[in-house]
Amino acid sequence: MSSAVPVSPKSSAKRAAVASLVGTTLEWYDFTLFTLYSALIFPQLFFVGVSPQVAMIQSLGVFAVGFLARPVGALFFGRMGDKYGRKKVLVSTLLVMGGATTCIGLLPTYAQFGVLAPILLLVLRLAQGFAAGAELGSAITVAAEFSSRKRRGLWASFPAMGNFAGLILSAVAFRLVNQLPEEQLYSWGWRVPFLAGFVVVVVGIIVRLGLGETPAYLAKQAEGTVQHATLGVIIKSAWKPMVVLGVIYFACNGLSYFFQALGAAYASSFLELTGAKVANGVLIGSIGGFFTVPLFGLLSDRIGRRPIIIIGMLFGIVAAAMLFFVLEKGSASGYIVVMFIALALANAGYNAGVNSFGSELFSTEARLTGMTVSREVAGSLGGGLVPLIGASLMGLAGGPQYALMGLSVALAFIGIVTALIVRETRGISLDEPDFSLNAHPVADTVHPRQPVIATTK
Repeated sequence: MSSAVPVSPKSSAKRAAVASLVGTTLEWYDFTLFTLYSALIFPQLFFVGVSPQVAMIQSLGVFAVGFLARPVGALFFGRMGDKYGRKKVLVSTLLVMGGATTCIGLLPTYAQFGVLAPILLLVLRLAQGFAAGAELGSAITVAAEFSSRKRRGLWASFPAMGNFAGLILSAVAFRLVNQLPEEQLYSWGWRVPFLAGFVVVVVGIIVRLGLGETPAYLAKQAEGTVQHATLGVIIKSAWKPMVVLGVIYFACNGLSYFFQALGAAYASSFLELTGAKVANGVLIGSIGGFFTVPLFGLLSDRIGRRPIIIIGMLFGIVAAAMLFFVLEKGSASGYIVVMFIALALANAGYNAGVNSFGSELFSTEARLTGMTVSREVAGSLGGGLVPLIGASLMGLAGGPQYALMGLSVALAFIGIVTALIVRETRGISLDEPDFSLNAHPVADTVHPRQPVIATTK
């Protein structure tokens, strides 16, 4: 069979990275914005007629529902991308997520629409979670498949830049609308950040529609293997890399939520820092992370994915130690330093490493499914369990900092040990799958290229 496959120009790697960045920016813009609104704005607008505590619980419940939809979206869009192409997923997820975000800005409130208003908010939140379940995985996959093996770490780190960009934009937008008088804020001002997200959607759609299909997918499509990559075969053949990637993502997401949720709660409750000072720490750390992520990605092309993941985890331990022992006096400047280390060094490090590492674990026929399902299942567990466990530990008498420090070390330890026992993937060709799929569906035989877990002779 001829191996003639359309080859994309060199500029496609950069364009693919930019297209990936735009989508993840919208995802995290929406995620952070909805988080802030769920706690501070939505209870007064959509959950009326109950006590403030109940309204808060209902509002945060709608926020949590988005997590339930993410694994479902990961499986749905992951299979779509592996079978019908990456570009379709990139455009579809951005349309669904961007459309839902814009519609939230147009929603009538409880005073205007009654009980139907929170129901519509719930439906739109489900749509956001459904689309977000595949956004990051598909963005990483496209960036990785367009890049050369020598620069895959750099270009695959761009979606992580989108995480920080979205957080920065949402924080700025929220702070701006909160400068409005309360009457204007609750009448029309709260809608502006959601409607502004439409601009990101338009830019993202234009960029992504101009992007061709990835060379790696075109090659497998020409061979006819993508049509026979059934979900059962993928799970049977690639369960080991899915478990490995899932464990690392659990540690990464757990540490991320540890600092962004528990760290902020600890600083405000025990260190008595104001909400503005806590937000400043997250904002400055995110600005730093936007610039350090590609540096870590580039470094992973030099020294490997595993060392970068481990370095990020070690920075996480350093940041946790500083949070609970250096900031006992409630120093606002000290908290900013901690959040810079946590976000710009720890978070940026392990995310830059795991992005390219994950894309190199799977064959082209299974890459998008493996990436999205592993990330979303493990990420939902890490994002859901860690804040819950940490909140319980904060109630301990006689030093909650020791218990929380132990939680952060345990998460980092999980990530470090997993990175140590797996093989390095830097420099491999994405055309060399970890398993191959027979062109005949009668005999789907697994042929592992090399074991995922490192072995010694």
